[in-house]
Amino acid sequence: MDSWNFLVTKDLSGFDNMEKDLFLLDEFIKSDLSPILRFYSWKKPTISLGRSQDFSEINLEYCKNNNIDVVKRPTGGKAVFHQGEFTYSFISSKKYGMPEKIFDSYLKISKAIILGLQNLKKIDISIGEHETTKYYNSSFCFGSSSVSDLNYYGNKFVGSSQLRKGNALLQHGSILINQDFTLLDKIFFKKINIEEQINLADILGFKPTFEEIQIALLKGFSDFFEINFKKIY
Repeated sequence: MDSWNFLVTKDLSGFDNMEKDLFLLDEFIKSDLSPILRFYSWKKPTISLGRSQDFSEINLEYCKNNNIDVVKRPTGGKAVFHQGEFTYSFISSKKYGMPEKIFDSYLKISKAIILGLQNLKKIDISIGEHETTKYYNSSFCFGSSSVSDLNYYGNKFVGSSQLRKGNALLQHGSILINQDFTLLDKIFFKKINIEEQINLADILGFKPTFEEIQIALLKGFSDFFEINFKKIY
């Protein structure tokens, strides 16, 4: 059975987390590494904006006054609030079976994530199938669902975005665990329907630890792609 790479990095700044992923992507391409799965957390609450998103969509003054970091992601999509959530990144390529079509690659990775989350508890998870106008009109990634997202009875709780570089891809993803949704209207200028937000802790009936999620997802990726993982860095 083939071996892929995984690593865990905790409590980095927003800038360092994004630089780490770009470094790993470059190493993957340059050194012809096998795919890389990274799980990580943030030094302090952080807003990561999508590659093409404008800083004017968030209340920078509120973020500054409340010690919330703001950073741009190299991947697309809408803003993610990294607080009470679990972040992953996954780097792979066509050589390792990643489809050229973006939706097909999202679908493949989503199936691995679903398999992983089912290790915590058997829950009903659906995959987004269509781009929506509501998504594009929102500033917040979890404001509505799109093709790359995982939902629980229509409520999105896993959002992902990609960067393509040649035949390689970097996918970022965020899983809402126990986010404080009352902060969203203070961070974003556009209104967010808090009633549509849901945390994994609410779905499961308990709050999983970082380590429990890490173990569950690692097994999900391993089982779905039929590979082993070796820890690096």
